[in-house]
Amino acid sequence: MRPSFRHFLFFVLILSSCATKDNKQEVKTEVQYSTTDTTQQSHSPQTNLDKKEIEGNSDTLTIDTKAAVFFQPDSSQMEKRMKEVGERDFRAGADDYIYYINISAEFLEKQGVPVMNAKSKKYLKFVTSDKKAELVKLDTLRELWGMYFFDPTKRPYYADITEIEEDYKSYFK
Repeated sequence: MRPSFRHFLFFVLILSSCATKDNKQEVKTEVQYSTTDTTQQSHSPQTNLDKKEIEGNSDTLTIDTKAAVFFQPDSSQMEKRMKEVGERDFRAGADDYIYYINISAEFLEKQGVPVMNAKSKKYLKFVTSDKKAELVKLDTLRELWGMYFFDPTKRPYYADITEIEEDYKSYFK
């Protein structure tokens, strides 16, 4: 991985409260919407959502191509978790996440998988090749930092950043 990209990724993850440009990708065809209950281990559709609410939401990152999508907490999520576990433990955990995210991004770049960053987004909208959408609400996930794999011919997959090579092989190969 190029050092400049690694530094960029590091700062993006650490400074998650900074403003960014909206990198939302627009889907111009009719899409069926469902949501995923991210408090459960299973990623099955839960309920139908209001189409206008999703399409008009700048807090939503739309993914409709093969990609690995990294997400990270906003400042309020970080403050809340820091209060729950203490500053020292929080910072140690954050360092571990940053390390594994950098390792994962480097590995995925070598594999030719496009990497997307969901910085300052609250929702991930995965649109499959049959135009069905699955919505993940990021602030309901147990982990503050993480990654989803997506291939439009499959359902999104919450990848284990500590086992990146194995998860990559089982999902993309």
